[in-house]
Amino acid sequence: LMDLSEAQNQQRFPTVGIENIQKAIACGCGSGQLFRDAAWIAAYASSFDDAWSKSAIEYLQLAIEHNTPRDSLERDVLLSGLLKDSVDALPRGPEVPADHHESVRFWG
Repeated sequence: LMDLSEAQNQQRFPTVGIENIQKAIACGCGSGQLFRDAAWIAAYASSFDDAWSKSAIEYLQLAIEHNTPRDSLERDVLLSGLLKDSVDALPRGPEVPADHHESVRFWG
């Protein structure tokens, strides 16, 4: 994920971040958080190449299928735009309990 932080700071395509997330997914250790991170990286990559938007949406769907609450995805500035664009294509997913506290990610 360090590559992603560097990519953001230097405004460049996150090549190593994409490679690393694809390797993690290929290991078969897919989780809601992993697919959420994959969606985030693909969404960031789509700011350079719109073809990555489709991958980001697919990763969002996998995140939801792996019990990531859609509400938590909607609170992410980068992912919320993709969710709005694909509102009919993605499942609603589990609801977030009122007392749920989400971990915070820092990319830098």
